[in-house]
Amino acid sequence: MSRSGPLLLAAAILMGPVATSASPVPFVPLPYDMPNGDGVASGGTFNYWDALYNGAGNTMQDGAPLSGGWGKLTDGVAATTPWFADADLGGTGLYVGWRRGFTTDPTLTFLFPVPVCLCVRLTIDSVTIWLDNTGVGGVGAPLAILLDGLPLPFAPPAPGTVGPVAFGGLGLRGPFHDLQFVQDPALPWTMVSEIQWTGFLTYIPAPGAVLLFGPALAFLGAFRRRAG
Repeated sequence: MSRSGPLLLAAAILMGPVATSASPVPFVPLPYDMPNGDGVASGGTFNYWDALYNGAGNTMQDGAPLSGGWGKLTDGVAATTPWFADADLGGTGLYVGWRRGFTTDPTLTFLFPVPVCLCVRLTIDSVTIWLDNTGVGGVGAPLAILLDGLPLPFAPPAPGTVGPVAFGGLGLRGPFHDLQFVQDPALPWTMVSEIQWTGFLTYIPAPGAVLLFGPALAFLGAFRRRAG
């Protein structure tokens, strides 16, 4: 999976002079804040932490608050096998897992690279979530997925399988958006391997807008350098 999403969005700023839209491109990687996954201390066989997370917080503690970075969930790598295929005590497997009763109904907050240039508008178009719904070890799809507090109708992967759940046509604006997983008491473990958002930029021509391209590109360029 390419990590060029923010760079492609930056390139889209140069479109004009009439209003144009880029095709949706993925944000990879994308910063997010969340509670760390759970593991042995919460009754798991292994640790389902976000051990690769590069922001603040203790990535080796169940449910610890993590902020200001990115890790497994937006690295562009989605699992095609069940959670137990590569789970380990180091928390480096593909899945992040939360157990109801320990880290109940976890909420993840994502930060998007909104342009500083008023001549450019960012629209967040879709989100795809890769879930485990095998039922093995009490792992299953959540009862509900909330986007900014509102439920998203969805069909989970077939029982006994893993796979994506996609939501399109979101039309979201603004830099911060939340996803919350409402867990099933009968299947208390929620295992997620990847969350991919896509978006596009629309250029809005205005007098003097060209003079603002520099700050906008600098902003997205800095985001790109942090991703590296």
